[in-house]
Amino acid sequence: WTAWNDSVLYTRYADDLFFSTDTPNLLSQLLADLRRDVAMRISPRLRINEDKTVFTSRKRRRVVTGLVLTSTGEVSLGRKQKRFIRSLLHRHLLHALDDKQVAYLRGFIAYARSVDPQYVRSLERKFGPDNVQAIQAKGEGRSRDGRRLSRLP
Repeated sequence: WTAWNDSVLYTRYADDLFFSTDTPNLLSQLLADLRRDVAMRISPRLRINEDKTVFTSRKRRRVVTGLVLTSTGEVSLGRKQKRFIRSLLHRHLLHALDDKQVAYLRGFIAYARSVDPQYVRSLERKFGPDNVQAIQAKGEGRSRDGRRLSRLP
């Protein structure tokens, strides 16, 4: 394993392991070494889930634990999640969400802010900062023309 230390970056999230490198074809060699090491190990007993073993590059869409890694190395929610949050926010401003859905939206915006704060700023520009921040604070929001929206649950 020490032979790989300078060339391969290792990341772990729960029981998922991620290996990355800038050297082409190096990860397939690493996987062969990893398979040998796992096979020889008595304890702890480990297993490589071949269904989750994926090789990818910056040329393709990379999704890790539900987040998208962009070709520039940034972390993003991904287009589908962003559209979903935007649609929920729009529906909320139309008063078309129930209390449970508003709470879900509140959590989703908090999550988005931790992953992709630039995206949340874009929501604030589109829908108004008071409206987005009011969801987070359970307060009142205002429409673009200044009308007060109903108090959030």
